[in-house]
Amino acid sequence: MENTGERSSEKDGEICDRPSDRGKQRRITDFWRPEHYSLPPSVSEIDNVVSSGLAEKNHPMEEVINGGSKQSYAAAAKKTMPNIDDLPDPIHDGTFTKIIIPQEAYEEKLQSFSYALIGRVNFRFVSMDEVRTDAKNVWNLMGKVNLAPLGKGFILFRFEIEGDMASMWKRGPVKVKGQVIRFQLWRPEFSIHEDPIQTKLVWIRYPELPIEYWHEKILFSMAKASGRPEEVDRRTLHGIMGSYARVLVEVTMSGTRVEEIQVERKQLGKEVYF
Repeated sequence: MENTGERSSEKDGEICDRPSDRGKQRRITDFWRPEHYSLPPSVSEIDNVVSSGLAEKNHPMEEVINGGSKQSYAAAAKKTMPNIDDLPDPIHDGTFTKIIIPQEAYEEKLQSFSYALIGRVNFRFVSMDEVRTDAKNVWNLMGKVNLAPLGKGFILFRFEIEGDMASMWKRGPVKVKGQVIRFQLWRPEFSIHEDPIQTKLVWIRYPELPIEYWHEKILFSMAKASGRPEEVDRRTLHGIMGSYARVLVEVTMSGTRVEEIQVERKQLGKEVYF
């Protein structure tokens, strides 16, 4: 063999064109064919495996043990599927399809929002976690509050206790990391695409109102002319400040502002109003 500078090695009587120190390395052509190739098991082989004892264990999807008796998986799953037989059927009217929802279910769901407020924040400057942290540690709530983002910066606050909801509503705007959150009462059919803030809380003063009129029912009756009364000022109820009475009222921002009201009552011992 002509010496060309290449080394050769003998293995099992064959002359290889690879160096002796690389005898354990594979040639590139070795990767072109699989080292082991086996045919997939035949149907008869599968049958033998099943009959060898594995079939004695029932597959969980085939049988379910319930109270000592076996039943099919389909029968067990059927019990967990929702019952829709009693629900109203769709009404097809031309190109429209109308659904009449169960009224009882709607009213039941409404009850879960009895103590709910809507707030709005700018999420570019404050995160949802920061709002949750302040609600838990700063707002001094007696119960729990659940926060759910609604989109466009709106947050649904569902309070566990009515007193917490009323306290936050009357407290007015709160700050979280320097960002102001303004609340409004949740209402059915609320949409984030509507006017974001339709109402607000304001303190209405009644200057020079005679002190005998400083009764909660009388002041609430007067405040209803401007909106929905929420609270009478504590100093007013206790007669601490006598120059004016003050009532917290929820007013509609788009409504007409009431500047003056006329108060009437019956004369003592008579049926005449004056």
